Amino acid sequence: MAQSSAFGGSQVRTSGSLYPQYSARGNKKIIPLPHQIEAVYSRMLQSPQVRYLLADDPGAGKTIMSGMLIRELIARQAAERILILVPPLVLKQWQEELKDKFGEEFTIVNRSLLNSSSEVNPFESHDKIIASIYWASREEIKAYILKAQFDLVIVDEAHKMAAYTHGVKKRKVNRTKIYQLGESLLRHTEHCLLLTATPHKGDKENFRHLMSLVDHDIFSRLNTGDSIYEKSNPFVIRRLKETMKNFDGTPLFPKRTTTTITFDLSYGERELYEDVTAYAREHFNRAKQNNKPNVAFAMMILQRRLSSSLDAIYLSLKRRKEKLEELLASELTANKSIESFEYDELSIDEQEEIETLVEGETDVIDIEELKLEIEILDGLVRKAEMLVKQDIERKYLELENTLFGPDGLLSKEEKILIFTESKDTLYYLEQKLLQHVHEVTKIVGNFSMDQRREQVERFRNDVQIMLATDAGGESINLQFCNQMINYDIPWNPNRLEQRMGRIHRIGQKNEVFVFNLVAKNTREGDVLIRLLDKMEQMRTDLGQDQVYDFIGEVLEENNIDLSHLMEEAISGRENLDELIAQMERTLSEEHERLLELAKQERLDDSSFDLPGARRAYQEISISSMPPRVYGEFAVRQFEETRIKVNISNDGNTVRIDRFPKNIRELIKKRKYPLRTDESLRFTLRPDKQTEELFILQNDHPLKKLTMELASQELQQVALPICTVKTHVSEPLTLEISRISVVDGTGRELEQELMLLAKRETGEFIQVDPYFLFQKQFEVINTVGTDDKSFKKESILQAKKILQSVQMKRDDYLNRKSTYLRRSFDEQMQTLQERLTNYLSDNLNNKNSALINQTYTQIEDLEERSKERLENIERERSIQLQSIKSITQLNVQPIENTARVIPKDFIEAVKEYEYQNGRLNIRVKNAFGLVDFTSEEAEGNTRFILLTPSIELLSQQLELNDYQELNGSVHVYVVNQNKIFTEVKIEQIIGI
Repeated sequence: MAQSSAFGGSQVRTSGSLYPQYSARGNKKIIPLPHQIEAVYSRMLQSPQVRYLLADDPGAGKTIMSGMLIRELIARQAAERILILVPPLVLKQWQEELKDKFGEEFTIVNRSLLNSSSEVNPFESHDKIIASIYWASREEIKAYILKAQFDLVIVDEAHKMAAYTHGVKKRKVNRTKIYQLGESLLRHTEHCLLLTATPHKGDKENFRHLMSLVDHDIFSRLNTGDSIYEKSNPFVIRRLKETMKNFDGTPLFPKRTTTTITFDLSYGERELYEDVTAYAREHFNRAKQNNKPNVAFAMMILQRRLSSSLDAIYLSLKRRKEKLEELLASELTANKSIESFEYDELSIDEQEEIETLVEGETDVIDIEELKLEIEILDGLVRKAEMLVKQDIERKYLELENTLFGPDGLLSKEEKILIFTESKDTLYYLEQKLLQHVHEVTKIVGNFSMDQRREQVERFRNDVQIMLATDAGGESINLQFCNQMINYDIPWNPNRLEQRMGRIHRIGQKNEVFVFNLVAKNTREGDVLIRLLDKMEQMRTDLGQDQVYDFIGEVLEENNIDLSHLMEEAISGRENLDELIAQMERTLSEEHERLLELAKQERLDDSSFDLPGARRAYQEISISSMPPRVYGEFAVRQFEETRIKVNISNDGNTVRIDRFPKNIRELIKKRKYPLRTDESLRFTLRPDKQTEELFILQNDHPLKKLTMELASQELQQVALPICTVKTHVSEPLTLEISRISVVDGTGRELEQELMLLAKRETGEFIQVDPYFLFQKQFEVINTVGTDDKSFKKESILQAKKILQSVQMKRDDYLNRKSTYLRRSFDEQMQTLQERLTNYLSDNLNNKNSALINQTYTQIEDLEERSKERLENIERERSIQLQSIKSITQLNVQPIENTARVIPKDFIEAVKEYEYQNGRLNIRVKNAFGLVDFTSEEAEGNTRFILLTPSIELLSQQLELNDYQELNGSVHVYVVNQNKIFTEVKIEQIIGI
C-alpha cells in the first residue's frame, strides 16, 4: 500500500471540490438551518470579496452564520486574521459559541490582557480576536487595532456604528466614536460582515452612513435615492422571521407570552422603601452637584438592590455601613475612590465587580458628617434586619404562589428559570426554595464554564428550578426550559432580552412564558409597569419578539433611556411625569413607524426557496467526505513520515505522544496552533467524539500538517500508473484530474477533483471521489501505459463544471451590476443638477470655484463608475485553467461486488419511483455514498443505494459513513435491470 497515501493525499486536499461546504453540513453540536445555509453559501461566498450587512430579524442565528463564514474563509485560505467587535454583554457568549459549535478558539482582548502584554500589541500577537466595540472605539485602543491588519472583521450590533446627517443646505455629519472606528478599520479590510436586527430605524441617512462602511463608492453622500432600502440592494441580506423555517417546513420560532405580575409592598416594606430612597436621593443629588459620579452610581446600585429583595438591600446597607466605619476608624485617610469607568462599556462580570467595589464610595470629607451618615445607615440596617427576620417578603409570596400554588408551575412538571440581578437575592431565594424542594441549581458570575455546564446538566436531567444572575446566565443555553421568572427587572431593556434569549432561541420547541415581578406602589415600579405594558403591546402588534433590544436604543437616542428615567424617579425631580409622558409618546411614534415599516417589508419580501435549500443541504450531506477520511489519511501519512502513532485495540482512537524535531519546527514555521509538548488524541469514528476526543475535520491544524507532509512527498515523486483491485462491478480505466475555474481578476472560484472512468465498451462515466476510500484498495503493480483517449471527455466534463459555477454567480453579478449602475446614475444626476444650479447663478463668476469642484467630482465619479463596472465584468468572465492529470488507475474488480453502476439502472429506478409517487429523481456518480435521490410527496429526500446482494452490501459497506444521513437511505435489490425489493439501511446494518 505504499502508493495509497500518495494519491490519497492529493484526493483529500481537493475531494470533489476544494471548497467542500462542510460547515453547511453541520456537526455534532449544530445543524445549520435553511436560511443560514442560503445566506452563507448562496450569497456571501458567491462574492470574491465578502462585504455584507446581515440584517435578519432577531434570533436568526447571526453568530452561527458568522461561524460558518469564518470556517469557510479559513478553509479557502481567504482569512487568517479575524477581529470580531461585539457589545461587552455578549463577549463570552460569542467566544463560547465559536468554540463549542465550530471549534474556533478566539481570544478576548480587554484592558487586563492589554496591561499584561507589556510592550506587545495583543491585536497583532493574536490571530483570532473578540473585543468590546465600545472599548475598541477609544482613541488609544483604536490605535492598537489600526496597527494590526485583519482579513475579516465582523461587527455585532453594527447599528451602533452610527452617523447622523443634520441640516439640508449646510449638511453636518455627526459621527460617533464607534462609527469613526468603523470608517478607519473597514475601508482597509478585505472582508467585513456587519450584523444587526435593526438596520435603518427609519432614518435613510443613518442607514446610508452604515452602508458606506460596506461600500463607500456606492453609498456616498451623493446617493439620495430610495434604492438603498430596496430588496435589489445586493449588499444587504435580510429575511423576516415568518419566512424562516426548519427543513421540515415548521416555523423556526415558538410563540412567546410575557406577563407582568404586580403586587403591593407591605406597610413595613413601603416604609423601608421610602427611607432608603430618601437617603439615596440626598446623596445622589449631592454627588451630582459635587461631580462625584461614583457616589451617584453607588446610590443607584443601592436603589436597584432595594427593588431586588429585602436580603439584597439589608446586606448592601450593612456592607456600606461597615466600609464607612472602616473609613471613620482611619480618620478619612483610607478614602480612596476607584478610577472612573463607563459602566455600559463593561462586560457583565466587570459590571458585577464594579457594583461591589462602589458600595463604600462617599464624597464626605468631614468626620462629623461621616458619623451622621453612619448613624442614618445604622437605623436603615436595623429596620431592614427586622423585616428580614419577619420573613414575609411580599414579592417572595407572589413567587411562591406562582410556583407552588394549586395551579403552580411546579405542579405541572415545568422547569423554571429564575433571574435576579443580585447574588444576595439569589442566595436568599435558594435558601427559601429549598424549604419546598429537595434541590435547586444555580449559576453566578464567578462560576467557571465547567461549573456552569454541570449545573445546566443537572437542571436538564434532575432538577426543576434554576437560579441565575445576569453574569451567571451569560453563555448558557436552556432551550429545554420554557418558563422564566424575572424576580427583579434590570434597568436596561437589552439585558432583559438577553435573559429571555437563554430560553427563547432557535431549538426551543414549546411556547415560552415569561413572568415579570414588579411592585406597583413604588416610583420605579410605576415606570417599569408602563414600559413593560407598552413593549408587550408593540411586540404583539409587530410579531417581533425581541422588541426589547431596539426599544432600549430608541429611548437612548431620545435621551430618555430607562436608567435616566430611574434616576429621575429616585432624585425626586418634578419633571418625572413629563419624562414618562415623553417616553410613552416616543414609544407610540416608534410603534406606528415600525408597524408601517413591517407592513412594507412584508409586501416587498421575496419568498424563500425552502425546497431548494433542503435539496442543497441533502446534496452536501452525500457529497462531503465522511469524517473518518481525514483521520485515516493522517494516520497513514504520519506512519510514512515516521511519526510514531499509537492506535487503540478497537482501532477507534489515535494517540501521538511526541512529534520529531523536524515536524515540531515545521509546525512552528507554519504557525499551526498545535501543542507539541503534550499528547494529542483523536478518534476515527464520529460516534466516539467527546469533549476531550475530537474527530479530524477538514480545517483542523493536524489535517493541514498532514497535507503539508503529503505535498512535500508528492513533489519528490511522480505518481505512477497503478493497477489496483477493489469493489467495482467491472474493469475500469480511471483518470484522476484537477479542474480549476478562475475569474478575470485571477481569483480561483472552484477547484474540483474529477474522477473519469472508461468502461470496456469505451463509454465514459463519472466516478465519485468517495470511491478512493473503500475498505479494500489493493495496489497490484505500478507499471502501466497512459491512455490518451481521456483528454476530449475531460474537457467536456470540465465545461459542465464551468457552466455550473457560471450559473451560481450570474444572479449575484447581475443584481450587483444593475444596482451599481443605478447608484452611480443617481450620484451623477445629483452632481449634474448641482452643476446646473451653480452655472445658472454664476453672476461675476461667484460660483467658479464650486463649478470647478463639481466638474472634478463628475470626472472622479465617471472614473470610479467605469472601474467598478469593469471589475464586475472581470468577475463575470470565468474560464477553465489547464486540466491537470494527476494519475491513471487500471481498476480490476474483486469477485462478488455489492455495488453497481447507477447509470445502467436509470429507467428502472425512474419507473419504480414514479409508481410510488416520488419525483425529482437524480442519478449520482458511480460508487459514491448513494446511487440516486428522489423526493417524497411531503418534500423529504430519499437516498437510494442499489445492490445485487444485501448480504454482500452489509459486508462491504463502511457502515459509519451512513450515520449522518439519519435513516433516509433505502437499499433497492436489483437484478437484470429490475428492482425486486427494498429495505431501509438500518435493517441491514443496525444503525
